Amino acid sequence: MEHFLAERYLTAHSLRVEPAIRALREPGPGHARLLQTLFIPDDEVCFYLFESESADQVERTGLEAGLRFDRILPVVANCGGR
Repeated sequence: MEHFLAERYLTAHSLRVEPAIRALREPGPGHARLLQTLFIPDDEVCFYLFESESADQVERTGLEAGLRFDRILPVVANCGGR
């Protein structure tokens, strides 16, 4: 599995619609798995770290949960970390 960072612009007010991400934490077969989210209020951006086979799978999984991402990028997770 690879890691992908999905980016989505939103305001603090729109965070109340984020319960859709709960479904991404325990996905069914063939779906990307959400590992972590980070919201940066000053920039009105939310980052989602996924474990997935592909960026297309991240996009499909997000759309099924009602989330449209502005960008999806491959990333190296835990580089130099614990």
